Amino acid sequence: MLHAPMTRQWFWIPVLGFLHGLMILVMLVWLNPMGQTKFCANEFQGALLVGMMAVGLATGRFLLSIVKTRWDDRLVLAFSSFVGGTLFVLGLFAHRYWLTISLMGIGGLMSSATFPCILSLVGTKFVEIKAKVYGYMEASIGLSGLVGPTFVGILADHGLSLPLAMVISPLAACVLCFCSLLWKFQDSRCIDT
Repeated sequence: MLHAPMTRQWFWIPVLGFLHGLMILVMLVWLNPMGQTKFCANEFQGALLVGMMAVGLATGRFLLSIVKTRWDDRLVLAFSSFVGGTLFVLGLFAHRYWLTISLMGIGGLMSSATFPCILSLVGTKFVEIKAKVYGYMEASIGLSGLVGPTFVGILADHGLSLPLAMVISPLAACVLCFCSLLWKFQDSRCIDT
């Protein structure tokens, strides 16, 4: 039989969790020093970059709790991570400080759907092994928190500009989008056959 039980697909959640962590944590850790380095900004202006992204994330989460959509969580995940990652890239390479702040805020808003969608997928698709999958997801996010910022720091120490080193974050967003769509299409194919 081609259709595998949903519990066998638990490995998708740690993968998506790792990519989500890489996308968000790299930005949160390095936005302040990036802003100070690129724009000769002071500590307040650097912190404002992080603040705007955090406000975007929080606003998006509030809106997501109000607005109900009929889309599959994996499609919302793919759309939000791709658009958010694209805006992050534009923000990293924008030449004006206020444009960077705006793009980071809107990028955070668009990316805000990623984590709630992953949590929803755990709850709805892995009912029998929910606690175990939550544990794997949290461990994968923790791992990305250790690996991502360190990797960006190593690249920056070896002469790569901070905005370029931080492209790891939007790249992770794009891979998150790809993996979400791959899981969705794989699932659809199993149900059809």
